[in-house]
Amino acid sequence: HRDLHSFPTRRSSDLKYDIGDRKILLFVGRVSKEKNLAFLCDAFKTLCAERNDAVLLIVGDGPYREEMTQTLAGLPAVFAGLMFGDELVEAYASSDIFVFPSATDTFGNVVLEAQACGLPAIVTDKGGPMENIIPGKTGAITSANDERGLLRAIRRLLDDPPLLDRMRLAAREYMENRSFEAAFEAQWALYFNSSATEPISEPLPDDAFFSIDAGQLIRRAAAAAGVSV
Repeated sequence: HRDLHSFPTRRSSDLKYDIGDRKILLFVGRVSKEKNLAFLCDAFKTLCAERNDAVLLIVGDGPYREEMTQTLAGLPAVFAGLMFGDELVEAYASSDIFVFPSATDTFGNVVLEAQACGLPAIVTDKGGPMENIIPGKTGAITSANDERGLLRAIRRLLDDPPLLDRMRLAAREYMENRSFEAAFEAQWALYFNSSATEPISEPLPDDAFFSIDAGQLIRRAAAAAGVSV
């Protein structure tokens, strides 16, 4: 798991795709029909019939890739294949809007990763990803398979650069706060599950926090509550 501060928040000049000044709509995940990508294709085709200032970047691979490539032939869509590590982080940070149309995911970790890179996320009202954004602040929730709703959300951000900038900042701040809260809750639970006379020595899992010094946090919280640690 990455430290939150290892997620950059600006477009890399080394991004190898010929994007130009167009806004990047990013999807990251398994390229399969259950991710509702046929719906995304329909929406993107409609968007491209209206304007030419956006490109769709698809990161991932799967059984729907060939058909999706054919469906979007002639449109500004880039299939990047699988990405990992710094290359994937660069793709997140170099994009403008994260679009995740799945209605079946139970959590959607990619939605959190996108926001950690300052990327507003558009998700559906089905499944777990909608629990991982703040509607109207760090992204938008649209009805599953509502093409008009998805297009409205995309257009709103494309047409209002100041709003997009505010959402980028809010998404990053949201992830920083989630990291802080996760560290606090994990350490506090660990404290109360430990003997009062034993030191807290069990390490936290890597995904409990990104970069917060949770040990210092819990000591301050305990002191404020009048508890000795």
